[in-house]
Amino acid sequence: MVASIPNDVFQFSTWTAVQKGFSTGQPRAADLTSHGTDGIGVFEDGKLMILTDSEAYSIAENCKLSPAQLHKRLCFAMVTIFQPMRVINPQEFGLDMRKLEERLSSVEKVPGVGGQNSVLPLKVGGTFLGLRLEGPGGSSVERESVKGRCLGIGFRVGWKVLVDQG
Repeated sequence: MVASIPNDVFQFSTWTAVQKGFSTGQPRAADLTSHGTDGIGVFEDGKLMILTDSEAYSIAENCKLSPAQLHKRLCFAMVTIFQPMRVINPQEFGLDMRKLEERLSSVEKVPGVGGQNSVLPLKVGGTFLGLRLEGPGGSSVERESVKGRCLGIGFRVGWKVLVDQG
């Protein structure tokens, strides 16, 4: 693995570029583990990818996971060596996603986890009362009482505006 600082993010391309039709990839799914253990991405064919615990998966239109074809290239990827700096107990804020988002939006509310200009890799685990999974092409699947974990890379408000506007 390439020497990297835990929770730093390796990024190839931007989400805005993908939305504007730039779909030529460079890194292969097999290359991602040299940059991190967990992440997200988009393959050249538009299918979504998730890397969790150093295993890459492709997300089908029906939102089912299958092992990624390691030779396939990604036109967008964000990958990190995930090492929790802080564990937040869900009872601190309830199981409400709005409250979680509010909590993670401020450096002051999550002391010791990056600075104002930091991205925030995060995992949320447990049993979710309900999930709506959106797949490629606008497909979606709703599930109730799902045990598992969600992976994401959060941006502070100022960074989010810059990243979204590309």
